[in-house]
Amino acid sequence: MNRIYPLPLFPFLFISFSLIHHSYHTMEYTREEVAKHNTISDFWTIINGKIYHLDETFIRELHPGGMYVLDAAGKDGTDLFENSSHGENAIEALQQFYVGKLKKT
Repeated sequence: MNRIYPLPLFPFLFISFSLIHHSYHTMEYTREEVAKHNTISDFWTIINGKIYHLDETFIRELHPGGMYVLDAAGKDGTDLFENSSHGENAIEALQQFYVGKLKKT
């Protein structure tokens, strides 16, 4: 006798979360949308056309430049980033904070 086993739901959860995660990271935002995220607790910045959401813990406790990064809150921080002493490690570390790209207008 053949037995029919129901498919587990678990793999579907991974697919769903994966799709949500992927779509979030392919979002495009305008400068006006980024500008709304301009506080230490809600910090977005643009660097080379990519948008990053730095969390408060990172800014307060881990960012080597300290609160200086707040000068880029809600706006293009490319010049600030490139004119500071950031190395390859900083560029790699940024990837975990990536939320999307700047919408071309």
